[in-house]
Amino acid sequence: MSHFKERKEKNCLNCNAEVIGRFCHVCGQENIEPKESVWHLITHFFYDITHFDGKFFNTVKYLLLRPGFLTAEYVRGKRMTYLHPIRMYVFTSAFFFLIFFSFISPHSEPEKEGIEGLKEALILKQNELKNLKEMQEGTKDSLIRAAVTKAMHKYDIEIATLTDSISKMESSEGAKDKQAEDLPVFIRKKIPEIKGTIDSVTREVQKEIDKEKNGTIDSPEHNTDTGYRYKQPVSLKKDTISAKNTIGKKDTAAKSDTPTVKRNRNVSTDVLDFEFYKDEATYLAVQKELPPEKQDGSIKRSLILKLLHWHEQQSKDGGKAFETLKEKFKHSFPTLLFVSLPIFAFLLKLLYVRRTKFYYADHGIFAIHTYCATFILLLLYYMFDAIGDNAGWWIFYLIKAALVIYIMYYTYKAMRNFYEQGRFKTFIKYLFLGFMTSIVMTFLILVFFVISAYNV
Repeated sequence: MSHFKERKEKNCLNCNAEVIGRFCHVCGQENIEPKESVWHLITHFFYDITHFDGKFFNTVKYLLLRPGFLTAEYVRGKRMTYLHPIRMYVFTSAFFFLIFFSFISPHSEPEKEGIEGLKEALILKQNELKNLKEMQEGTKDSLIRAAVTKAMHKYDIEIATLTDSISKMESSEGAKDKQAEDLPVFIRKKIPEIKGTIDSVTREVQKEIDKEKNGTIDSPEHNTDTGYRYKQPVSLKKDTISAKNTIGKKDTAAKSDTPTVKRNRNVSTDVLDFEFYKDEATYLAVQKELPPEKQDGSIKRSLILKLLHWHEQQSKDGGKAFETLKEKFKHSFPTLLFVSLPIFAFLLKLLYVRRTKFYYADHGIFAIHTYCATFILLLLYYMFDAIGDNAGWWIFYLIKAALVIYIMYYTYKAMRNFYEQGRFKTFIKYLFLGFMTSIVMTFLILVFFVISAYNV
């Protein structure tokens, strides 16, 4: 009960019902003066905090020291004395995972800025351009070849722009001569050549695209003006069909008694070939230049990008990629436990199916109280673990061992107190519950692990 001034009028300001006592018997609103001062707001704030804290700590005391007691009290209808199970679950789980992630989450490395960031971007673009060149040499599909050529042209422009930006930044910092050694020499020499051939490459690529639209496209042959390879126009349809029909038939029989099949790379069959599409950027660059009807759908593209991302990360640093996945999976624990809660209640319903006085909601309240107690006990475990690592006192290892034993004992004792069955029967059901829960949790862990891998 608050200590604010009560109104003399006996009508409720919220529902206009007649008020008997300090609170409305219809809506529960307190019949106090509606005009509030600043001091009133401040005292109301502290009153709510202390009221919540008092109820929370009183609830935690019974939750930890008397397993199953709070659930029995809730089912009997005694609910105002203790914190509501739903509110308690939200508070304890949020507080637990906030502390948990704050202590164990690694700090991410800051991204490089300025000239160092530009140099890293330049190296990345150079590697992607190299991959595009390998793709151009490794495919006979006319559509992909045209798309790769156009993407290479855009990469040349981006590399030239990055190189020019790096040069200007080095000059403005007064360290152009000293830091020029960090930039590859062949790139600096290539800048005038790139700028001089941009227009000619654009014209040749546009001709090739126009021929695609007309049903013909140039076959590979060297062109001295641009450095790319072109030949006389042939039918696009015939080129694609003949390429599919002649896979593995050229130059293989003469080299070995057992001919090896060299697969022709095309849009429909090679999108998952890591030797062809080596990274996400080159895949997106080629997809962007393909005709709309030849581009991959959104679902297929998303899957391919995830596979390419994982392949690229594993190639660069497999350990770091696994750490990223582990961190992502770790942050899915709150959702995983929340999903497992109704399943845990359903398993209890199956175990006590003959106890018809217990509804599914009652098992759900029992599950919530069990989860809340587990969160608090685990939080205490990690707290003593952190203190013990710093202090090195053996007493903390005993406390941690006692907490582990009590966590395992807690569910059994709560089941015995709430469901009021004998020790042997409760112990058998406890073992069966643990077995079924481990199966469910294993399945959920696999599902959330796959989801985490997809979201990395």
